[in-house]
Amino acid sequence: MSLILLMGIPGAGKSSLRRRLCSAHPDLIESTSFDDFRRQMRSAVDLSAREIRKSFEREFQICAISRQKFYLIEDIFHLKSMRRKFRKIAKNRLLEFGVVFLECTSSEAIRRDSRRRSDERQGETTILRIFEALEVPENSEEKSIILGQEEAKNIDFWEILRRLGIGNETPSEENSELANKSDKFPKKNLTPSESSLEQIDVSTRRCVSELIQNDRSIDGRRMALARKILIDNLKKRPDIEILSNCNLKRELICIYEKMDA
Repeated sequence: MSLILLMGIPGAGKSSLRRRLCSAHPDLIESTSFDDFRRQMRSAVDLSAREIRKSFEREFQICAISRQKFYLIEDIFHLKSMRRKFRKIAKNRLLEFGVVFLECTSSEAIRRDSRRRSDERQGETTILRIFEALEVPENSEEKSIILGQEEAKNIDFWEILRRLGIGNETPSEENSELANKSDKFPKKNLTPSESSLEQIDVSTRRCVSELIQNDRSIDGRRMALARKILIDNLKKRPDIEILSNCNLKRELICIYEKMDA
């Protein structure tokens, strides 16, 4: 269907936005990031960052694609030349192309970066260098939109597509069925029973597994702790509501992000 680049300086919140969109539309969105790819290439110690980035571009150029999927690729993409390569790939593969620029001040990005684990930090010097070199996308050259920090917390994927002018402005009947597939899980109000708790246990395990498979930057141990917190919260409710997989994933991501803060 289309290739969408999610760009912004380190610490802008790209991974959080990508996780939220993917968990809301798991049947429609395939996603990856340069950081995920780089982690997989750690064994290639002789490769420079430039060579790894070229491998990243080549990976999407040759991978199998589905016409029923939207491809969301996350990276800093601060230079037009970096985005131009993917625009050319999209054109060659007959995919629509768009850019989502997640806006963020350098001071806020530095503050967030300082709270990351030591092995994930970019550092103030790197963030300021990228911020100074940033080439903001322009609609005259690229089909793009700019999202502020508050807007990025709530915007839906369909609204992003509408503003980019990609596909239909509203979900087609077929895509609506795919996007809401997980929401058709029956909801019942049950008294706390062994069967309902077992169902929650199985559902949350499946959701955690799918989230981690879809985004390898997720910390497995922290997500497992988020799952435990969610189950404890559900047990405290007077009536246990069997949430859909989609809503379970949203709650897991919400707890995970609060732990990350």
